[in-house]
Amino acid sequence: MEMSVGLSSSVKGGGVLKLSLCPLAFSRFNPSPPSSTSKFLFRFSSRFWLYSCCKTKNKNGDDRKELLFTDKKKSYSKKLTGRRLISKMTDSEVKAATSGSTAGKMIFQPILEDGVFRFDCSANDREAVYPSLSFINNKSRDVPVMSNKTPSYIPSFECRLGQQIVKLEFPAGTSFYGTGEVSGQLERTGKRVFTWNTDAWGYGPETTSLYQSHPWVLAVLPNGEALGILADTTRRCEIDLRTECRIQFISLPSFPVITFGPFSSPTAVLVSLSHAIGTVFMPPKWSLGYHQCRWSYDSQERVLEISRKFREKGIPCDERFPDPKSLVKDLHNIAGFIGSQRYAATWTGDNLSNWEHLQMSISMMLQLGLSGQPLSGPDIGGFAGNATPQLFGRWLGFGAMFPFCRGHSETGTIDHEPWSFGKEFFLFVS
Repeated sequence: MEMSVGLSSSVKGGGVLKLSLCPLAFSRFNPSPPSSTSKFLFRFSSRFWLYSCCKTKNKNGDDRKELLFTDKKKSYSKKLTGRRLISKMTDSEVKAATSGSTAGKMIFQPILEDGVFRFDCSANDREAVYPSLSFINNKSRDVPVMSNKTPSYIPSFECRLGQQIVKLEFPAGTSFYGTGEVSGQLERTGKRVFTWNTDAWGYGPETTSLYQSHPWVLAVLPNGEALGILADTTRRCEIDLRTECRIQFISLPSFPVITFGPFSSPTAVLVSLSHAIGTVFMPPKWSLGYHQCRWSYDSQERVLEISRKFREKGIPCDERFPDPKSLVKDLHNIAGFIGSQRYAATWTGDNLSNWEHLQMSISMMLQLGLSGQPLSGPDIGGFAGNATPQLFGRWLGFGAMFPFCRGHSETGTIDHEPWSFGKEFFLFVS
């Protein structure tokens, strides 16, 4: 790559060069030419340079801008007159400069505790990221700790077409789990999802975005060790696990990637994750029992009638309504992001009354637990559609083991209280 530079004979020492503004590839951090007062960190020929900008006159008396570049890693003294400077760059650097793309291995620093590392595309990216909503304390993510360990796996990155693409390669035989609130099978190997909170009524096994966003993957290695990977961004993020033994995150820049481990087991990874994002709050005892809910028990009289029926039939129902007059509609759990387990339980969304969704509700609850959100559960019996006695009975049997155990259905469906299904229901739960 050739660059024209005008170098003043008065420039000496301090690692400073004075260059006339010419067409050059500014990095993605600042795609526009600099203003007369701006400063910014510029990466060129594998070094970082800090520039400032000033106005001068050319030989014809016209205004021109000059850039003052300071080598941040090396100081030297040169006395040069105006001439052409040929800067030799590798093929990859030329390609990056001409295509607006940058790529390479991410830089890292140890954070939080032994075995936890933060990765960024560059030092400038490290300063440019948004505060974390997932970490309990931003300092835990942003302030390095003393450690003599180095990461076992270092992500590579590419910045292309306004997107930050991060890839992490693993040994053959690695399997992937986690990815938060997702439908489908427990193992996520071969899947792709998007963290983009979506009200996905009646979702199916191939739905790619649901109510919560967990840009998190739990990798189980062939030797039994496990590694957790968090893309710490609240923006729309693609998690692509379709290529064998590779994790790929794609989102808007800049975002850091945090790795936890490898540790001896998935449990050890989740313990370390909890040190970063926190644990679930201690819920009141009554909240761990059965909840009966519907969209909508729309009157005080109906609520009291349902409550009396539970007592009369001796069916445990631990949820209580301290002020039935205020219960005018069903209140869903809020949609959230990884870290929201510190504040609320969650449910697996507006599911369907069928056997496929019964099966999916088990893997979905486990996926949330493997992503740091253990207090969760489905709408038992299915939210949309009419459950049969057998379906509701089987689902309630599984539901008794769920941390958040709630029967819930939408308006316009048949009654879904346990006794509504008659004697046949009790045959399946006894």
